[in-house]
Amino acid sequence: MKKLIYLLLLTPIIYLSSCSKSNSTEDYAGYNCVDGSCLGVFTNPQYLSLNSCDSLCASIFGCTDPLAINFNPLANTDDSSCIYPFYVNVYIGLNLPEYSDLQISGSSIFIEGGVEGIIIYHGIGNDYKVYDRNCSYEPSLSCSVIDSVNSGIAFCGCCTSAFLISNTGEALNAPALLPLKTYNWSLNGSNVMHIYN
Repeated sequence: MKKLIYLLLLTPIIYLSSCSKSNSTEDYAGYNCVDGSCLGVFTNPQYLSLNSCDSLCASIFGCTDPLAINFNPLANTDDSSCIYPFYVNVYIGLNLPEYSDLQISGSSIFIEGGVEGIIIYHGIGNDYKVYDRNCSYEPSLSCSVIDSVNSGIAFCGCCTSAFLISNTGEALNAPALLPLKTYNWSLNGSNVMHIYN
């Protein structure tokens, strides 16, 4: 029994409690490269820390400019896909007939503005959520547009990602990882909504 305990103490074990799996995992000398991070899966004296094999990791292409609306914090190689904010300053009268669909909680409409158009979602009471229709996954593609909304979930027909617009616009499934771009809004006493960034 003492020998078994002694052997267990001498055997190095790496345990990572917060690792996640990925379909695009590449193996480098006992380390997995997931989204630009190296996660140790075997004991390997060549790599003493989780970040020491970063140079072996494959490139993750995306927008690396934090000022862009499609900034990807996981990207380590810029692919010239950055999209910069459009100036948005839109007023709509919610009492007008063309916006009558928006009178019911849980409803949404598309209007012009922003990068690819704007989605307005009516939450509960006077709570609204306003997003750009440009999908956060590969937003430079011409098809990368939210084309339908159902029960507070917006869908991109190009990449099949879904976004929870009834909350914060977060991506519900891959390939999109980032939320939709949000816009500020205010509502005056005449039921005129101001949408701006």
